[in-house]
Amino acid sequence: MSVDRARPGPGDDPADADIRQYWQRFAEAFVAPLAANGLLENFITNTDVTGAYAESLIKSLIRSLLPPLRLSTGAVIRTTDVLKGADLRRLPQIDLIVWDPTVLPPLFEQGDFALVHTQAARAIIEVKRSVPNVPRFQEQLNTQRMRLLSTYRRNVLGVAVTHSRPLFTRPVESDWVPN
Repeated sequence: MSVDRARPGPGDDPADADIRQYWQRFAEAFVAPLAANGLLENFITNTDVTGAYAESLIKSLIRSLLPPLRLSTGAVIRTTDVLKGADLRRLPQIDLIVWDPTVLPPLFEQGDFALVHTQAARAIIEVKRSVPNVPRFQEQLNTQRMRLLSTYRRNVLGVAVTHSRPLFTRPVESDWVPN
């Protein structure tokens, strides 16, 4: 059995500690720009402005990882929304949509904005500067999850840039995505 040395993992090999240390350094360098979000409060505390900054920063970080997928702000449209007469005024705005332009082109696209059909949507990311009401945020994520095809429903992520206390009480494990 071959061992993938490109990713950290538990094991008895002394090299595992070096590999984990490498990926820890990589993660720290990757998210270092987030530290600027805290400095922003020295100049402005309007949460609309600081939240927009946080969202823009997260977009920039994620966009570097995505090609050939795309990243947009907008909405995911389902065929049933139109055919079953859903209240189109109530379709949720999505902070970040990861979508595949090779499946279907966007219904509308302008700059960072897109209306994407659910067939092309691969993930949804909601960005919050902080989360004052965790159950409400979880409810929002569950609502967004239903915008995706069942195959991709696990690909909904909530990102809190800063928070006054830990959002999770369990340690992050290597299989955190499916859990």
